Amino acid sequence: GPLFPLQQSCLESCKAPTPPSPTPGPPPPAPHYNKPFLRFGMTIPVPNLVDCTVTQGSTTYTWSGYGFSKFSDWITTFKAAPATISIVSGGKTVLTKAVSLTTGPLVIALRPDNMPLGHMWPPTSTSIETIAASYTPAPSGTAAVRLFNLSPSFDTAGIGMSVNGKSVTTGVKYADASNWMSVPTGQDTFTVVG
Repeated sequence: GPLFPLQQSCLESCKAPTPPSPTPGPPPPAPHYNKPFLRFGMTIPVPNLVDCTVTQGSTTYTWSGYGFSKFSDWITTFKAAPATISIVSGGKTVLTKAVSLTTGPLVIALRPDNMPLGHMWPPTSTSIETIAASYTPAPSGTAAVRLFNLSPSFDTAGIGMSVNGKSVTTGVKYADASNWMSVPTGQDTFTVVG
């Protein structure tokens, strides 16, 4: 790195590393889901870092520096209406797509498009997947979950999932999702198999 004439000037230029962010939890509680609760996830297994910007009229929000397997926390910045999503990587816009923001929890996932088979980068218009959590609440004492397959490696055979050792779904193909399932609330072990 740079050379400093005095130790003090070196210390003044040092910055503490940014601590890792905690694992994002569920959307913030609300009496009614009357607006979108958004989060962003980067699910393309490449070394590229991306910024995802959502624009709705004069309102914008950007998640910056997201790499593979990173998911943001939830935000409540937008209303249920059309919006534009832009993905920037290496200072260049690699994707812009118009989407509809719906009320309730909505995950914006950047996923491989797999067209042609195995294609990962750069992303295309089919690389943006908006995953809404529109469901009837689960019975008391349970949580409603479902499994999304965003990995093109499992595009033919599909994947399955067990909760606490009990199989709850099988055969979920790439770009598809399972039905909603009720699982016990509390600390559970989820296992995904191909």
